[in-house]
Amino acid sequence: MTRDLETSWEGGASREAARAVLINPKATYAHEIAQKCFPPLGLLYLAAALDASGIRAQVIDANALRLDVAATVERVRRACPDLVGMPIHAETLRGCAILFRALRAALPNVALVAGGPQASAVPEWVLQQIPELDYVIAGEGETSLVRLVGCVKSGAPLTGIDGLATRAAPVPSGGLARLPDLDMFPYPARWAVREAYDQRRYYALMVPHRRIECIVTSRGCPFRCGFCFNASRKVRFRSIDRCFDELERLRSDGVRSVEVLDDNFTANTDRAMEFFERLARERWGLALRIKARADSITPGLVDAARRAGVYQVSLGAESGAPELLAAMDKRITVSQLRDAARLVMDRGIDCHTSWIIGYPGETPETLLATLALVRQMRPTTAGFSILAPYPGTPVYEAALRDGTLMGEWSARTGAVPWIRLSWTRSYEDLVAARRAMMRKVYLRPHYAIEFSRRIVGSANLMLARYAAQELRRTLTPRRRGRDADGDRTP
Repeated sequence: MTRDLETSWEGGASREAARAVLINPKATYAHEIAQKCFPPLGLLYLAAALDASGIRAQVIDANALRLDVAATVERVRRACPDLVGMPIHAETLRGCAILFRALRAALPNVALVAGGPQASAVPEWVLQQIPELDYVIAGEGETSLVRLVGCVKSGAPLTGIDGLATRAAPVPSGGLARLPDLDMFPYPARWAVREAYDQRRYYALMVPHRRIECIVTSRGCPFRCGFCFNASRKVRFRSIDRCFDELERLRSDGVRSVEVLDDNFTANTDRAMEFFERLARERWGLALRIKARADSITPGLVDAARRAGVYQVSLGAESGAPELLAAMDKRITVSQLRDAARLVMDRGIDCHTSWIIGYPGETPETLLATLALVRQMRPTTAGFSILAPYPGTPVYEAALRDGTLMGEWSARTGAVPWIRLSWTRSYEDLVAARRAMMRKVYLRPHYAIEFSRRIVGSANLMLARYAAQELRRTLTPRRRGRDADGDRTP
């Protein structure tokens, strides 16, 4: 990496400076063989903010480095931190709880804090699930974490910290921490995960360029899909000049593939067009992957994206049944999904689609409608997931009221909730439905030929192994006590 993307562990801080360690936890088995592994961008933004404030910041990417609990704790212990933080997703809840428990046992006097999407959505619930936690920061933590570390180090009262939840006050009085200006902080501290970069740990399946990087150009999503736990409903944008300065730095450092992690890159189509047109003029040769809504896809937008180097557009399709799309409050139609995928692929851009199985109202007939739509669209890839209702989402609250919520998220057992439907006797029925959908989509000649060609073209045996593992696990009987993604069933 070039020098302007780096800093040192000391970061100009004094020997008496506060120390913070941020951990990207080792994910579940399903994610270990996933199609991609990216730098923990959220933690790198936090590390940059800490470092700029004179706080020694270290990031341990236990997921990329495949560190177990003992190895992670030992690295934290050697750093002698005042505070240790970790992001929590519902899928990683159990693993985070185990790691926090081990950290508390090894470092009883160190402050432990959680953040991330799930912590932001339901901070009180996260504090209940993980008794070892001292704090939760709900929302965007760049400013709040700096203040919290300072208070922990000095012993000052914990007052005026946006989004802070404690044992004494588990619901943040000021609501979510929110940045007024996304340009106010330094670029992500990519220097903090140099070890993972040096070991070439960041990749994406069937993307030959290494290393792959990621950026954000906006935060938030204006839509309110019933299953989404995104707590940031107002979209805020980074300046395009700032985004392009960061892209230029990455390009100069040898990066050729970039994942744009915006929840909805096309939330403002005029801005997206400006971004694409400027990138095309720069002729940097970058390959980009973006997320978009089907109703924002137009011929002009896709043409501009192709000229800019976009190689894949990811669409949140969710269902091929109009009644389920309406129930989810997706505000898109089946025809918009079909047309968007066709526009994207006709211009030589890959189209990934994601689908949900098990939403309230799902029937064998709606599953067949989804399957029929996938076959009509013939997207480059299609991901099927069983609905796991998150606390705080509309679908969770509705199922709780209706008495159809089965099981609960549990940090102790790793249990995952699901919603009982008229045709399901157990969670096994949903697992079987997902496996059947995967088989009927992927065991078709055009998919087999195309995937084989791309995997061979990637010239990456590790990624080929991951793909083979995932396919084998999808098509073979599963082991007792594990769902199709390798996690324990409720």
